[in-house]
Amino acid sequence: QAFAGTMSTPGFPDGPPVRSGVSFIDMSTGIAAYGAIVSALFARERTGKGAWVHGSLLETAVSLLGYHAISWLQGGKLPVKQGSGSSSSVPYQAFECSDGYILVGAPNDSAWARFCEALDAPDWAADDRFSSIQRRVENRQILVPMIEQRFREDTAAIWTEKLDAKGVAVSPLHTLEQVFQHPQVLANDMLTEVTDADGSPMPLVGMPFKMTSEEGDSAPSTRPVPRLGAHTDEVLRDVLGYSDADVDALREDGAV
Repeated sequence: QAFAGTMSTPGFPDGPPVRSGVSFIDMSTGIAAYGAIVSALFARERTGKGAWVHGSLLETAVSLLGYHAISWLQGGKLPVKQGSGSSSSVPYQAFECSDGYILVGAPNDSAWARFCEALDAPDWAADDRFSSIQRRVENRQILVPMIEQRFREDTAAIWTEKLDAKGVAVSPLHTLEQVFQHPQVLANDMLTEVTDADGSPMPLVGMPFKMTSEEGDSAPSTRPVPRLGAHTDEVLRDVLGYSDADVDALREDGAV
């Protein structure tokens, strides 16, 4: 995150560097490698020729810079830290309510009009200072404090309900406990359970995609995570061709 520049994008103005608490580069590299491998296999099916697949954390991290990279390469503009907000849209950030935070986004003029309706603020919608995306960005220092004051008047749940009713993008800021209790997360099978080697249940995170065949939906695997060394004998014997005596000798010598 530091080397590839992603740590230069989050945080607050004049604040210290901020590292993402999610290992998104590591995980995205795995996803990118998966996509590359599947593409190579598909190409082999069509052409009969194989291919080497190469990937790295650095290449993934640079590619994930996305529009920040394009803004620099084509416009010479460096990202401006906006906390939870966006440099190109206002309002689009976390706001504190009377009992917690919500994230709200009104990225176009239509959404802005609905946002004003939800907050019962028709004067904001009619205000020339906020009449377009560009004007709202230009007057961020005026508009954001006004919105912050309004949101502090009620709870996160009530504001979420009001904004959602008007079709405004809104979400409470969930803890992990709330995430893995949410009906939608459970309906998407993002919480799964396997049986550990000792027979006890082990909760795990589900797969980010699902597959359906003519036989129906595929069920998540119930195989447990193998313990350290669980397949040592199997690999030595069945994959590498060692005899049982060879395996025993390696164990006696402390090699495995």
